[in-house]
Amino acid sequence: MSKHGTIKRYTLIIEKINRKQFPSFKTIKDYLFAHGFEISARTVQRDIEQIRYEFGIEIEYDRYENGYFINYDTSINIESFFRFLEIASTAELLTEGLAESKDTLKHILFEGIGNLKGIDNLKPLFQAIKNKRIITFTHLNFNTGKTKNYSLKPYFIT
Repeated sequence: MSKHGTIKRYTLIIEKINRKQFPSFKTIKDYLFAHGFEISARTVQRDIEQIRYEFGIEIEYDRYENGYFINYDTSINIESFFRFLEIASTAELLTEGLAESKDTLKHILFEGIGNLKGIDNLKPLFQAIKNKRIITFTHLNFNTGKTKNYSLKPYFIT
């Protein structure tokens, strides 16, 4: 399986544990299956172990609740892990877009300089382009303190 597939499984496992209080092992496995991952129980166990080992996210089983939870107190850099999953998910979305159509690159222009400030906006913008959706937002002018509403149809990212 590709690294994208593995990261997607990690994301789904974390998502399920965060959304539902104490999901059972079967619930997690069924959730993965519903998202296109027909994998063995051992693979799910390995994924949970790898999330612990590689990222320091403590996924634990609560016998009283009969399900899994994330122990935020003992997990290391959990916010960094969530940021990593967000970036990996964005990369996967871009890869899918390129696989679907080489024309995707017509809609994206990468600058050669600068940092990744604002990258968290890339995924929803790319999804809006892909789904031909209108984006609305409010801009605050820090000099005047006035706000202005905008609606736009994105078709190109610079």
